[in-house]
Amino acid sequence: MTRNPTLIHRISSFQYTIRTSMLAFKKIQFDYPIKEEMKTITLNPYGLVIADKYYLVGYNEYVGDLRQYRVDKISNLTILDEYFEKDETFSLSEYSNNSFGVYQEKPIDIVLEFDKSVANDVLNYHFHPTQKIKTLGYIFVNPNTGKPYTDIKKAWHTALKEAKIENFRFHDLRHTVGTRLAKANVPVNVIKEILAHSDVKTTMRYVHSTKGAKIDALSKLNLYKI
Repeated sequence: MTRNPTLIHRISSFQYTIRTSMLAFKKIQFDYPIKEEMKTITLNPYGLVIADKYYLVGYNEYVGDLRQYRVDKISNLTILDEYFEKDETFSLSEYSNNSFGVYQEKPIDIVLEFDKSVANDVLNYHFHPTQKIKTLGYIFVNPNTGKPYTDIKKAWHTALKEAKIENFRFHDLRHTVGTRLAKANVPVNVIKEILAHSDVKTTMRYVHSTKGAKIDALSKLNLYKI
């Protein structure tokens, strides 16, 4: 990744100015775009938070609350000859730890589900300090026992009977999946992975050519020019 020397210099200069104002407990003033309009902001600087970008955190007396501002959008930064009293109960590390990314809002309960292929990454990723990770077990669980079903033959035959379907095996569903994926022009190697085959030759037995597909393939010969 190529670094931008101008941006690095700007951030270093910005950090120096912020550090100077914080040590002196002096307010800062800068221009900042809000809803496509440039506004002049006066702020009691509390520190910088590094997330996907650099953010300045401080107390905005005008709105009476903490605010965050993207460093790359700040311009005309100056230190005012006006002192402020910092909230002694404020902790920048605690503020950062209680953030979801850079967002500071009232917590709500959300549930995120991930595919098992990324399980290891998810288990080692810190989304939020209050997060709770639960590894999901089986998909089909008997509600009476809380354990996975070990035999679905009875349910399968009942479903076939009610649907009035004859001469159809549960295993035939794999053939249906293979055929439909092939009809949708999904590459054979991808179908192989979905069907969890170790050899593509096995996949080829599941992928059935349809009459329409054969006609379509032959019709493409008409496009060939000598």
